[in-house]
Parts: sequence; C-alpha cells; structure tokens
Amino acid sequence: MKTSDASASMGDSTCQMSEPDSSQLLDISWSGSPDSTATFASTPSGRGSKKRTQTATETWAHAKKLKLDEQVRRDRAGNRIWVCGKCPWESASLTSARNHLDLRHGVKIKAQQRQVVRKGQAKLEQIFQRQGQRSQAEADERERGMLSKAINQTAFDESLLQLIVK
Repeated sequence: MKTSDASASMGDSTCQMSEPDSSQLLDISWSGSPDSTATFASTPSGRGSKKRTQTATETWAHAKKLKLDEQVRRDRAGNRIWVCGKCPWESASLTSARNHLDLRHGVKIKAQQRQVVRKGQAKLEQIFQRQGQRSQAEADERERGMLSKAINQTAFDESLLQLIVK
C-alpha cells in the first residue's frame, strides 16, 4: 500500500506532534556559582523547592575553613568535597571523613541516623504501642466476659441477700 493510499484510507487526517507549551515545563534556574544549588520551582502549583539543610555538622566542624577568595569544591555528582582541617586529606564521603578523623587524628564522631530512619522508627514504635494498648484492652474485655460467665448470678444474688439480712 502506498502512502497516498494510506492517507486516503485514513480520511485525509494527518497526525502531527504539537510543540510543547513552555508554561507546562519546569522552571529551572541555576546561578552558576559552585556553592549554590539549583532551584526547581513548578509554576502552575505555586510550590517552591526546599533547600537541603546541612547534616553531619559535627563532621563538617572539623573541615578546613574556606578563605574569602576560595570557593566550595564539588565532585562530578555535585557533592561538596570535605577537606580535613588538620591535614590536606579530602573526600566527598562523610563516612570516609569520619573514619579519617578517627584513624589519623583520634577524633571519634558517632554517625547520626538519617532523619527518615528516625521518623520511621518513631512511627513503628507508635504503631506497636497502640497495638499493645488495643491488645491489652481486648484481653481485659475477654477476662471480664469469662469472669461474668463463671459467676452464677442467682447464687451470687442469694448470698448477697443473706449477708444483708444478717
């Protein structure tokens, strides 16, 4: 079948790709300086981006302080390079930096748990606590039911009446 025959059999309608509307695209701005981060803002929703906060502040406290004319160095992935404040050793991995401080300089820094792990553990503890309370309430209710079934109500009432009468 020829292309002219194919278009004729489709009813002369042609399929075309439309150009994307620029308002549908993500607004990306980059200031270009090495110590700045890219800002992603979605125009239609009006929500801005959150800037990451620095973690492992205790490890970064032992890093070399930058001079006024120095810029932050980054690796290919954009991670900030940690430079030891006591020697020229450097790494983009804070785990390696902590190990270096411990082995070479005797500075022991305990690794912090990530916030997502801490929040997840807190949520699990909360769920287990609620489940424990629920299980305890159900056990108490079962015990009350068994005790009420074990007591012969008519015999109990007669005994109570005899105690009152005497």
